[in-house]
Amino acid sequence: MDLCYALGNDSAVALAEQIGGSISGFADLMNEKAKELGLNNTHFVTPHGLDEDEHYTTALELAKITNYALDNDKFFKIVNTKESTVSINGITKNLRNTNELLGNLSRCLWSKNRIYKWSK
Repeated sequence: MDLCYALGNDSAVALAEQIGGSISGFADLMNEKAKELGLNNTHFVTPHGLDEDEHYTTALELAKITNYALDNDKFFKIVNTKESTVSINGITKNLRNTNELLGNLSRCLWSKNRIYKWSK
Protein backbone atom coordinates (compact mmCIF):
# COMPACT_ATOMS: atom_id res chain seq x y z
CA MET A 1 0.00 0.00 0.00
CA ASP A 2 2.92 2.35 0.68
CA LEU A 3 3.82 2.39 -3.03
CA CYS A 4 0.38 3.84 -3.74
CA TYR A 5 1.10 6.84 -1.51
CA ALA A 6 4.53 7.25 -3.14
CA LEU A 7 3.20 6.76 -6.66
CA GLY A 8 5.45 8.10 -9.38
CA ASN A 9 6.77 6.67 -12.62
CA ASP A 10 9.05 4.08 -11.00
CA SER A 11 6.51 2.87 -8.47
CA ALA A 12 3.83 2.76 -11.23
CA VAL A 13 6.09 0.38 -13.17
CA ALA A 14 6.73 -1.76 -10.07
CA LEU A 15 3.00 -2.01 -9.35
CA ALA A 16 2.22 -2.74 -13.01
CA GLU A 17 4.74 -5.58 -13.11
CA GLN A 18 3.36 -7.04 -9.87
CA ILE A 19 -0.29 -6.82 -10.97
CA GLY A 20 -0.03 -7.53 -14.70
CA GLY A 21 3.14 -9.62 -14.81
CA SER A 22 4.71 -7.02 -17.11
CA ILE A 23 4.13 -3.47 -18.31
CA SER A 24 2.33 -4.73 -21.43
CA GLY A 25 0.30 -7.18 -19.35
CA PHE A 26 -0.83 -4.35 -17.10
CA ALA A 27 -1.64 -2.17 -20.12
CA ASP A 28 -3.81 -5.03 -21.46
CA LEU A 29 -5.71 -5.08 -18.14
CA MET A 30 -6.18 -1.30 -18.26
CA ASN A 31 -7.40 -1.48 -21.88
CA GLU A 32 -9.89 -4.20 -20.93
CA LYS A 33 -11.21 -1.99 -18.11
CA ALA A 34 -11.43 0.99 -20.47
CA LYS A 35 -13.59 -1.05 -22.88
CA GLU A 36 -15.71 -2.27 -19.95
CA LEU A 37 -16.30 1.38 -18.98
CA GLY A 38 -17.29 2.25 -22.57
CA LEU A 39 -14.22 4.41 -23.21
CA ASN A 40 -13.66 4.41 -26.97
CA ASN A 41 -10.99 7.14 -27.13
CA THR A 42 -8.59 5.71 -24.56
CA HIS A 43 -5.68 3.32 -25.09
CA PHE A 44 -2.95 2.44 -22.59
CA VAL A 45 0.61 1.31 -23.29
CA THR A 46 2.36 2.08 -19.99
CA PRO A 47 1.23 2.59 -16.38
CA HIS A 48 2.47 6.21 -16.43
CA GLY A 49 1.65 7.40 -19.99
CA LEU A 50 5.09 8.72 -20.82
CA ASP A 51 6.79 8.62 -24.22
CA GLU A 52 4.26 6.51 -26.10
CA ASP A 53 2.33 7.78 -29.12
CA GLU A 54 -0.20 4.96 -28.79
CA HIS A 55 -1.01 5.90 -25.19
CA TYR A 56 -3.89 8.37 -25.25
CA THR A 57 -7.20 9.45 -23.76
CA THR A 58 -9.50 12.48 -23.75
CA ALA A 59 -10.29 14.87 -20.93
CA LEU A 60 -13.83 13.48 -20.73
CA GLU A 61 -12.68 9.87 -20.57
CA LEU A 62 -9.97 10.71 -18.03
CA ALA A 63 -12.71 12.28 -15.89
CA LYS A 64 -14.76 9.08 -16.24
CA ILE A 65 -11.73 6.99 -15.20
CA THR A 66 -11.20 9.26 -12.19
CA ASN A 67 -14.83 9.01 -11.14
CA TYR A 68 -14.65 5.22 -11.43
CA ALA A 69 -11.45 5.16 -9.35
CA LEU A 70 -12.97 7.39 -6.65
CA ASP A 71 -15.55 4.67 -5.98
CA ASN A 72 -12.68 2.56 -4.61
CA ASP A 73 -12.42 3.37 -0.89
CA LYS A 74 -8.63 2.83 -0.76
CA PHE A 75 -8.01 5.09 -3.77
CA PHE A 76 -10.38 7.68 -2.34
CA LYS A 77 -8.43 7.70 0.93
CA ILE A 78 -5.04 7.94 -0.82
CA VAL A 79 -5.96 10.92 -3.04
CA ASN A 80 -7.46 12.74 -0.04
CA THR A 81 -4.33 12.26 2.08
CA LYS A 82 -2.26 15.42 2.29
CA GLU A 83 0.71 13.90 4.15
CA SER A 84 1.79 10.34 4.85
CA THR A 85 4.76 8.47 6.27
CA VAL A 86 5.72 5.32 4.40
CA SER A 87 8.35 2.65 4.88
CA ILE A 88 9.80 1.01 1.80
CA ASN A 89 12.60 -1.54 2.20
CA GLY A 90 13.11 -0.37 5.79
CA ILE A 91 13.54 3.27 4.82
CA THR A 92 11.00 5.68 6.32
CA LYS A 93 10.00 8.70 4.25
CA ASN A 94 7.56 11.52 4.84
CA LEU A 95 5.47 12.26 1.75
CA ARG A 96 3.37 15.27 0.84
CA ASN A 97 0.61 15.21 -1.78
CA THR A 98 1.49 17.72 -4.52
CA ASN A 99 -2.11 18.33 -5.57
CA GLU A 100 -2.21 22.06 -4.90
CA LEU A 101 -6.01 22.08 -4.71
CA LEU A 102 -6.08 19.60 -1.82
CA GLY A 103 -6.37 21.62 1.35
CA ASN A 104 -5.62 24.97 -0.29
CA LEU A 105 -8.90 25.74 -2.01
CA SER A 106 -11.45 25.52 0.77
CA ARG A 107 -14.41 24.90 -1.55
CA CYS A 108 -12.73 22.15 -3.58
CA LEU A 109 -13.05 18.62 -2.22
CA TRP A 110 -12.76 15.16 -3.74
CA SER A 111 -16.14 13.49 -3.94
CA LYS A 112 -17.17 9.95 -4.74
CA ASN A 113 -19.97 11.27 -6.95
CA ARG A 114 -17.95 13.62 -9.18
CA ILE A 115 -14.37 14.70 -9.64
CA TYR A 116 -14.72 17.91 -7.66
CA LYS A 117 -17.53 18.85 -5.34
CA TRP A 118 -17.86 22.56 -4.75
CA SER A 119 -19.04 23.22 -1.22
CA LYS A 120 -20.98 26.35 -0.26
